[in-house]
Amino acid sequence: YATDWLVLSKQDGHITKGSYVFSVAESNDQLIEQQNITNVSSSYSENITTADDIILQFDISPFKVGQNTFNLSASYTNGTAVENIRNVYLEFNNPTKNLGPIVDTMEKVDSGKYSLVGNYLSQNGNWEVKLTVQRIGEYDINHQFNIKLQ
Repeated sequence: YATDWLVLSKQDGHITKGSYVFSVAESNDQLIEQQNITNVSSSYSENITTADDIILQFDISPFKVGQNTFNLSASYTNGTAVENIRNVYLEFNNPTKNLGPIVDTMEKVDSGKYSLVGNYLSQNGNWEVKLTVQRIGEYDINHQFNIKLQ
């Protein structure tokens, strides 16, 4: 589930807003039913090459509604890892269902490799996943993945 909240301060009139994602444990019957449904795609993967010859490989697994693992690998076309990365952010939006933006930071797992686990894809539909790679001493890399989750 995704929850968006908005608060208007009574004292100074400032608006504060945010959102968060959570899940509810499923019953055994629901788990069995999900196991019986055949999933056409068990993962999502896309590679892009930037103007400065960096290959970004973005993967989502198991690519379903609920908890997923999001992985990013950043390497130069010669195969060496991009090491001057300060932060990697993912932003999730589903405009047709008025969900988002939900933003989180990917964790570094190795040189040029980042990962994030969470329930960010909370419903079926068309998702916009914006990737921002902040680099030290160079321009940020920004890319949007348009994902259809069924």
